[in-house]
Amino acid sequence: MPADNMISLEQRHATPSVLIARTLHSDAMTSIARYDAQVCRALAKGRGGLTGRVVSPLGQYIAWPRVRAVVRYAIYPAQVLALSRYRRNVLLHVTHESYAHLLLMTQGPAIITCHDLALFFHSELSHAQLNRWKAKLKWIHRARLVIAVSASTQRDLERILGVPPEKIVVNYSGVDEHFRRLGRDHVFSGIGRRLQALATQQPLALHVGTNLGRKNIPTLLKAVAAVRRDGVPLALVKVGPSLLRSPFGALVRELRLSEAIVEFGFLSEGELVEAYNLCGVFVFPSLYEGFGFPVLEAQACGLPCVISNATSLPEVGGTAALYHEPNDVAAMADGMRRALGNAIERTQLVAKGYQNIQRFSWDSHAQRLRDIYARVAGVAGGA
Repeated sequence: MPADNMISLEQRHATPSVLIARTLHSDAMTSIARYDAQVCRALAKGRGGLTGRVVSPLGQYIAWPRVRAVVRYAIYPAQVLALSRYRRNVLLHVTHESYAHLLLMTQGPAIITCHDLALFFHSELSHAQLNRWKAKLKWIHRARLVIAVSASTQRDLERILGVPPEKIVVNYSGVDEHFRRLGRDHVFSGIGRRLQALATQQPLALHVGTNLGRKNIPTLLKAVAAVRRDGVPLALVKVGPSLLRSPFGALVRELRLSEAIVEFGFLSEGELVEAYNLCGVFVFPSLYEGFGFPVLEAQACGLPCVISNATSLPEVGGTAALYHEPNDVAAMADGMRRALGNAIERTQLVAKGYQNIQRFSWDSHAQRLRDIYARVAGVAGGA
């Protein structure tokens, strides 16, 4: 969304204008970019005289890390500062915790959305990088309110950063309406046609995400290998960075899974919807998630989920998933067997999944945001 784009928000008496500071696209945080886009889209549905401005950093697609750092820590703060000074009665909303330094750029009220504090638990940064990241997060305390996308994230904010509970509001993210069960008249892409052909030959387990340590890839690979040893010709469909060309490639070869891994790299949203529709089970054994968009996306597409019972995942998956301890290979493998082979349980999981996603709506998220804006601004009637 262009930096000068104006969105209409619901007006509550003398509510100030809202400046929404979103993340750089070049940060390559797919779920956060989706959060930014959906929040802006949902807020635009509001009616009334209040305008909210979305500011996007200059140089959105800069690939060079050093130049990107200059944009992130010098140019972007200057943009926010200029807009905050130019407009009176501005409420700043920073949409990601890694941009907490932007809270210094306004003298007015400000809020920030915190998605997770994963790096405190599972970091692949250098010691110096991690210390800089932790130091930067101290600026979260300058916010009038902190929005946590899950109760799990709320607990981490209280325990790790010492944010008072009265300063935290849980506001669940939504699930994009594009994620749905496809009709029989759907015309599949090339990726979809390839998946259709594969699905006729063998059951397919789908994983969507990075290969970061907290994604618990070793447990995933070992569970797939365990199912295959039982005579089920299961294939793992990987959306995201390559497993075969990653440090996990050695484990793939050790487990003799090279021929059982189907890699598609990064898919478009439409192709991803097709993948959710055509695979047999969604697997997500993460050690830590601040929310867990892929779980809801899979459920919205009618795909049974086998996921770990760690951090936010039980909160998001509800009763519509089969859970296992994060490192329990046998339990994860058993969950996949049940989701693929037990028709009654599978049907129940799909039905519960459709019910579960009703709890997560971008419109509801936006309405809660409007209430939060009013509350922070001290406007009568705020939440």
